[in-house]
Amino acid sequence: MEIDEKIAHQYSPAVYNKALKMFVESNKNLVQGLQANNEDHEFKTLHKLKGGANMLGLKKISSYIDLAESDPLNKEHIEAIREEFQQIAAFSAQNSSS
Repeated sequence: MEIDEKIAHQYSPAVYNKALKMFVESNKNLVQGLQANNEDHEFKTLHKLKGGANMLGLKKISSYIDLAESDPLNKEHIEAIREEFQQIAAFSAQNSSS
């Protein structure tokens, strides 16, 4: 997992960790269902994920989302998003104060 430190340091650690936890909780079902969705829904889901990932400075998943948007037929990008999301979820759980 790669975090853009300039973005992350705009927030206190407590606020950043809370936002990261919210990102994980609000998107886990979307990430799991990506390949099962139709292309229009998948595009909207990727766009939503990208906004949150960029706001939190999550470089690697943002990169995978860019690849998935530019090459929607290559489902390897979706799998990479899922794997990276799992790493983000684990990091969030480890750093969560509640």
